[in-house]
Amino acid sequence: MSHITNKIFDALADEKRRRLLFALVEKNSQTEVPITEGFPIDTSSIEYQHCHLPKLDDYGFIEWTPSTNCVERGPQFEDIRPILLFLSEDCNELPVEQ
Repeated sequence: MSHITNKIFDALADEKRRRLLFALVEKNSQTEVPITEGFPIDTSSIEYQHCHLPKLDDYGFIEWTPSTNCVERGPQFEDIRPILLFLSEDCNELPVEQ
């Protein structure tokens, strides 16, 4: 399995990271968005600040600016975008976690 494939699976393994990535798919611009305003999730939690945002930034799927708490699509976002689109289109056919 390729290095990027491992990153994609790891990024999608956590629901919080998936929700953030899906929110970026829905945004039509490449502009930086304050994550406290632009996303329907509580990204101010310690878990986001110390785990999820840095990981997605390290993978290149997002660019996160901690000083302004803003996020935008990263240079590798297009690598994960087709999978996110597939999952969002076919989410009714996927098994539900219980």
